[in-house]
Amino acid sequence: MPSGAAVRKGRGLPLGRGAVAAALPTLGALCLTGAAFGSSTISVVSLFGAGIAFGLGTANVYTIPQTLAGACAAGKWVALENGFGNAGGIVAPIVTGLIIDRTGQFFWAFLAAAAMAVLGMAGWGIVVKTVAPVQWKAGSNDLLL
Repeated sequence: MPSGAAVRKGRGLPLGRGAVAAALPTLGALCLTGAAFGSSTISVVSLFGAGIAFGLGTANVYTIPQTLAGACAAGKWVALENGFGNAGGIVAPIVTGLIIDRTGQFFWAFLAAAAMAVLGMAGWGIVVKTVAPVQWKAGSNDLLL
């Protein structure tokens, strides 16, 4: 939703979607850090903020790969992304449980989640950089289509 608004305001696809895709995990990481360091009230408010930040970024999970891959490969790209992304849904609760079992507190679990959000920001902001269709060399995209 925020990236669509940025595109409609004339910021273009690369800046609109890319900036929002990098900014929302950063906001989520800041909120999770607030949950780790804050009092009970601040932690609850911070968790609401993290939920909002990550929820608003969900649309980018589908729109950016579709833009990058183009019409011919979008389905395969999104399928791969979903497959690897769903692995996080299996691994994250296990890692969170191990962290809480070893430390006896949620502090490190929140910081680990914040660190993963920062990695997500780095993925969008540093690795992907611009949201535009990938220009493949002739014949090099046969395996991806």
